[in-house]
Amino acid sequence: LHSLRRRQRQMCIRDSLYPKRKHPYIQFLNYVRYVISNMGFKEFKGPHVESELWNFDVLFVPQYHPSRRPTDVYFVKNEDVYVDVPEDVLARVKVIHERILRYRWDKTKALRPILRTHTTPVSMRTIYKLKEGEYMVFSLDRVFRPDTPDSTHLMEFHQLEGIIVGKNVRFKHLLGFFKEFAKRLGLGDVK
Repeated sequence: LHSLRRRQRQMCIRDSLYPKRKHPYIQFLNYVRYVISNMGFKEFKGPHVESELWNFDVLFVPQYHPSRRPTDVYFVKNEDVYVDVPEDVLARVKVIHERILRYRWDKTKALRPILRTHTTPVSMRTIYKLKEGEYMVFSLDRVFRPDTPDSTHLMEFHQLEGIIVGKNVRFKHLLGFFKEFAKRLGLGDVK
């Protein structure tokens, strides 16, 4: 009991000397969230374990494409993992792949769970959920790709993606967004 109390006192002293802080990278990501939110965007989140359908098929990436190889994707082998995919999405994706891309599309392959390779599945789910209208959304979250770690590559990293949906949105609006975003982050001119 005596040693437990001494240890608790030591922990209190240590915590007062070294207050807990967020990692500088997490602070930067939170600042980016703050900046883009203040520009009128709403953040959306999505699952890290995703189906191949949301990760690839809805983006018209054929099921035979090299980016879907095990060397480029983490496949989840847990049989209990289920990723929700609406039937209307499955039907529309099948038609596009078979009629336009002209190959036999496999529903089983489309429903396989993977660790998402980019944040675009979050955007696709958001567009599906919000349907028509005008909105500005973004996703800033972790993505996963098999890679050899070095000073510029990791197997897990963060990706930022934003979408502006509107009737009168033009290229000049996109360029204006990038200029304002860069200015608020202190990045300088956008060329």
